[in-house]
Amino acid sequence: LPLTLFAVATLVGGVAAVPAFRGARNPGRPTSRSAMLVAVAAVVILVAATAVSIIAAGRVDSVTAQPGDIELITADFQFDAPSVTAGAGTVAVTVTNDDATRHTFTVDELGVDLNVPPGTTQRVTFAADAGTYRYYCIPHADIMVGELVVR
Repeated sequence: LPLTLFAVATLVGGVAAVPAFRGARNPGRPTSRSAMLVAVAAVVILVAATAVSIIAAGRVDSVTAQPGDIELITADFQFDAPSVTAGAGTVAVTVTNDDATRHTFTVDELGVDLNVPPGTTQRVTFAADAGTYRYYCIPHADIMVGELVVR
């Protein structure tokens, strides 16, 4: 939701910039009322998106790793383990995010997509058959990858 609001605010702000730019080129011409309303709407949407982001980030509680969990840490935009091993069946992974940005623990083949806000620890359990699976962080897929080996 916050990203959608930011996108809408950017779009509205861009639309508002056109008449504002025209008004700046013609200083004697007053700014139209509709241009002012669009600019105000952009500001209101941007403030709402910021508020929603702050509230959403503050409402996520950390969890504690359970015995037998695979424990991963994200720091400096990397997973601390390039490869982890688990037994077939139910797999539990706990991820601690030590970065200042959101990360995910995602395994496409297993339908796993764990959101890990900054400064939190999150846990996910899922069923996995024997095999090798790629895990990664969606926003940073080019640099944050690893391998889950299930035996």
